[in-house]
Amino acid sequence: MGDNPTEKNSSRTIEQLIWSWVVVGTIIIFILGAGISFMTSNHPIMADLFFTLGAGLFLSKFLTWELSKQHKKRIKIYVITIGITSIALTVSICDNHYLNPAQLTQKGEQVEISKQPASKERVADALNKPDTIPKESPPKVPPVQQKPQLSLSPPAKPTKRIPQAESSVKETSPLYSPNFKEPLIAKLPPTQSIPQPPKESMADVGLYFVYPKSPVLMIENLSDSLVRDIKWTVQVWNMDLPDRNDSLPIPIQTFDWVKGHDQGGPLGIFNSPLVSPLLKDGNRLFGSASVDCPTCTRGRTYIVYIVWGQGGWYSELENEKDGRIIVPKNALRDGREAYFKALEVMIPEINRLPIKEQ
Repeated sequence: MGDNPTEKNSSRTIEQLIWSWVVVGTIIIFILGAGISFMTSNHPIMADLFFTLGAGLFLSKFLTWELSKQHKKRIKIYVITIGITSIALTVSICDNHYLNPAQLTQKGEQVEISKQPASKERVADALNKPDTIPKESPPKVPPVQQKPQLSLSPPAKPTKRIPQAESSVKETSPLYSPNFKEPLIAKLPPTQSIPQPPKESMADVGLYFVYPKSPVLMIENLSDSLVRDIKWTVQVWNMDLPDRNDSLPIPIQTFDWVKGHDQGGPLGIFNSPLVSPLLKDGNRLFGSASVDCPTCTRGRTYIVYIVWGQGGWYSELENEKDGRIIVPKNALRDGREAYFKALEVMIPEINRLPIKEQ
């Protein structure tokens, strides 16, 4: 007996519905949305996989579409579609890796905090890193042999020249002789002055927050010289979203330049469409921030606590000079709770600077 044509038509109808543009387009949108979420949560490889999967699904649907197969210039249309999709995929992957630079082994390296509760002294000892470069000891001054005072008048007959003795003693005059009790003072003519090079001001930057109800970030140049390529990052968690393990999707960014003793900003780090839906009045935000630049003498690290819509405070960690952010060792719920307790112990009330209007 032959197959039932009603069952064939029904199966074809279901397959056509599953492979329709409505269903496939919805799946592609969800895949691209997942890629964007991974791109803003420090998972660039997963974002690349989702972008590639979405592009492949789109091309598969388009190349098997009945209308495109029946078109007279289908070869040309196929080439143009594949080219445009490849360009869009390449741009998405490049932007993904631009927003997530992989410089975590130098000054952007994250500092881990132990999960076990600690006292003030233990947390402070964990953050203090001993200086691994031994300090040079001052050179030892050899004893000068005491000899009778000699006349400085020129001798009547040429004598042998006394070789200059090797010594690590720092010369206090242009001429020095170890064979005499007193150094020989050679006066330079008044016109032969030695110019001194001007002292260069070392670069130094910091950051602070303003507007307590809706905080924004400000970059501050603490030196006299112009500072370029200022790298800053803010990584905070919403304590009232216990099921969310990731921090708020605030990407690492670079500020172009700031003149000496000037400010840059304000930067609305909480106003992006990826962050603002995660915030409600009364939500508690807790984490850290950092700022540094290529020519800066040191980086700066801060602890940040914000009650959204009400206010908050921030405090600099003086012992942290590498511009590293402080993150939990374990991003799960238990690890985050231990992290929040450690931050509260780390910063005393007297060191907490309130977020002001300006």
